[in-house]
This record gives sequence, C-alpha cells and structure tokens, in this order.
Amino acid sequence: MLYRKIMTTSVTQYFNDAGECVSQECKEVPGFKPEYETEDGYCINEMDMPLGGREYFPLDMWQPINVTQLEKIKLQLEKSKEIIEKVFDESKYENET
Repeated sequence: MLYRKIMTTSVTQYFNDAGECVSQECKEVPGFKPEYETEDGYCINEMDMPLGGREYFPLDMWQPINVTQLEKIKLQLEKSKEIIEKVFDESKYENET
C-alpha cells in the first residue's frame, strides 16, 4: 500500500539579472503538522504509518537549467563522444598489431 505525507511548505526562488531562475529551495512551514493518508485518500494517524510517523525524505527540488547551460552540456557531451570514439578507434588498431 502507498501512503501520503502531506506537508505545508514554502518555496523560495532566486533569479539573476536576466530574469532566469537560477535556484530554488523548499522549506517546511513551522507550526504546521503533516497530515497522513492512504493512497485511497483516507486520513490516518501518523502512528499507522509504517515507521510510526518517523518517515523522512528530503525536500530537495530540481534546480532549473537555462538554455545557456543546456548548450554547454550539449557541447560537453559532443566533445566526450568524440574522445570516446577516438579512443575506441585507436584501441582497435593497437589490438591488430
């Protein structure tokens, strides 16, 4: 069975001068107690959870990637591919001698 832990959180986003989101963080709002429910939507007591309400998973968020960063990653991948192909081509010739 799947369970849900529902928390009240706040999200803070950081932007650079170009208006691009460069990072974000998610924090639990103090004073709000998590709610628990089954996958069917039935509210349950936290003690009915498999770990008795001690379940924890970090509130990590994926950081945004802008177009410039994607282009840099694409170039790095292309260079890596060229290097790998060259190494495999050279090793093929080394094994023939």
